[in-house]
Amino acid sequence: MKYGKQFGKNKKNKMINCPFEHQQDLKTIIDEYLEVSSKIIEIGCGTGLTSLILDDNFDKTLLDKDERALSLAKNSFDLKDKHATFINSDIFIWTLKIKI
Repeated sequence: MKYGKQFGKNKKNKMINCPFEHQQDLKTIIDEYLEVSSKIIEIGCGTGLTSLILDDNFDKTLLDKDERALSLAKNSFDLKDKHATFINSDIFIWTLKIKI
């Protein structure tokens, strides 16, 4: 499945990045091996594109220490009407507070 045309432009008419091949490969692996409704934590999510292309039935948590990157991820999720939990923290000082 190609994702290029699916992402289009954001509210400021700027192109949203399309997934790289490795992100599409990771999506294929996750879709194949994880049960739907599994919980996923993307550490160092950047713009969140990898989680954005995953099935909507996954419970997604995105973590990044860069506030601007996390803001881009939130905007991308909002634009596509997708849901995730966003955490602004450094993985080396973050404490897991969600039940797995």
